Amino acid sequence: VPFLISEALFSNIGGTATLIGSVPNIIIGSAVPEHMAFMDFITHLCPAVIIMLPLTMIYHGYFFKKQLSVKTSLNASRLLRKYTIRDKPLLAKSCIVTGTVVLLFFLHPLHHIDTAWIACVGGVVLLLVASPREMHSAMIHIEWDTLLFFAALFTMIAATGELGLIRWIADLISDIVRAAPEEDQLAAMANTIVGGGQ
Repeated sequence: VPFLISEALFSNIGGTATLIGSVPNIIIGSAVPEHMAFMDFITHLCPAVIIMLPLTMIYHGYFFKKQLSVKTSLNASRLLRKYTIRDKPLLAKSCIVTGTVVLLFFLHPLHHIDTAWIACVGGVVLLLVASPREMHSAMIHIEWDTLLFFAALFTMIAATGELGLIRWIADLISDIVRAAPEEDQLAAMANTIVGGGQ
């Protein structure tokens, strides 16, 4: 359990640092692409992530001290034999395509191509260069239910934006914050947004 919880915690914290690391970041980046590029997320969020990671690690180790202090009989050599790399050319192709996609993300201020297009083209290229004869098998293993969920989520968010619901909620939060004394407005804003999100 401590290992699974730490994996969830650190993947969420680490994912916060980039445009493609979490769903809220993707939504924000897609909404205002002219103002927030891939590097803007890294520049502004990495410092907070760097501060949070060691603090979370220390607290996690303290909270699960009893479970983590128990010795485990982990046979690393057996795991390496079981999960050995079977297709090294495929690994090389995957690394090249993934590295190119990430590089293009970083170079967004130069080419101004939407990150969604870069990711989609990278996925298609990897399918073509990796195993064109096994395309059907690869398509079966795609998590279509997850993709459909996110497509529906983004559609719903776009629809609420077009209807003016998001603007209405923003105005409501703004009115609540303005009603607080000036020295308490920052705390009121944080509590309203976090409380509403919960």
